[in-house]
Amino acid sequence: MEDSWAASQLQKDHGASVVDGLLSADYFGVSSKGKIQNKAEHLEVMRTDTDTYTYSKNDSMNVRLYGPNIATVCGTSTEKGKDKDGKEFSRSYAWVDTWMERNGEWHCIAGSGTLLAKE
Repeated sequence: MEDSWAASQLQKDHGASVVDGLLSADYFGVSSKGKIQNKAEHLEVMRTDTDTYTYSKNDSMNVRLYGPNIATVCGTSTEKGKDKDGKEFSRSYAWVDTWMERNGEWHCIAGSGTLLAKE
């Protein structure tokens, strides 16, 4: 699920559709820019993003189960591409997502991401 989420960044509308299926209806999260977003707001940011991505993958993930229907995934990811002005970028993020199984399906109920400083 996390790898599908990362790969979805490469395609605006289709990617938002993929993430729509991964997020719970009551999802809330904190973006890498510090903005609190519900599901609709998160998807709108994806659809209207002016960056063009050529690469988006998870670098590492650690999964912890806290019961039969709740888990966290803590990881890092890298995105590469060009911004709206055509300038190339490479960004790395650290993030944590909380997943819950409801009615036999896993959905992300909360998440947070942080842009990592370049070394």
